[in-house]
Amino acid sequence: MKFNIKNWSEFQQYKDGRPLHWIKLHVSLLDDFAFNQLPELSQLHLIKLWAVAAKKGGEIEGDENWLAKQVNAKKVDISTLVQAGFLVRTDSYDIVPREEKRRGEEKRVEESREDKSIVTLKRDDVADVFNHWRAIMNKPKASLDDKRKGFITKALKNYSAEDIKQAIVGCSLTPHNIGDNDRGQRYDGVHVILKDADQIDRFMANADNPPTGRVKTIEQSKAGYSAQGARLARHLGVTE
Repeated sequence: MKFNIKNWSEFQQYKDGRPLHWIKLHVSLLDDFAFNQLPELSQLHLIKLWAVAAKKGGEIEGDENWLAKQVNAKKVDISTLVQAGFLVRTDSYDIVPREEKRRGEEKRVEESREDKSIVTLKRDDVADVFNHWRAIMNKPKASLDDKRKGFITKALKNYSAEDIKQAIVGCSLTPHNIGDNDRGQRYDGVHVILKDADQIDRFMANADNPPTGRVKTIEQSKAGYSAQGARLARHLGVTE
């Protein structure tokens, strides 16, 4: 880090660049509001830094540790002197006090931990919902692929895991979706239950008040069983 002393040239008696072996302290310094607003230790450090700058034409160079050694101090608060305008930064980097850097780093680490916790929680919710669906729908061999993850993750943005579980139960109690339809086909996939908000809301309501399904006559039931038997026969390749 490089700095110039504020108004250095205005207070120098010699203008020919000759080395300075001493500096003057103007009595007006006692009336300088900015100077008197500095902590007393910073006032002392500033005066010592003026003496250091006298060796290099009004310039000083180094970080806080190096400049502290130059003035025989444990620590020099450079940022305070810069903010008060007594030191003018001449290189291209911004000054960030070491303590501020530490706090910033701690904050970033904490935010990173929180982000990871959120991600972990979401992943657990996805797996929890999927395992619930697999158990309710009796699909022990079903796998959590990217498509199913996508539907569950999307639903979790607007619904809690418990709400989605309720919708899954509602689907299992909906006759049409568990095969009570003209095709005898189950419509109980994750993509069906979590298709959109209306679908989720409908199945959640069905969990509390399950629909009764269609009322069938004996003839309709026989026809349904016969049609189902024919479909199975075609599937198995059985011919009469």
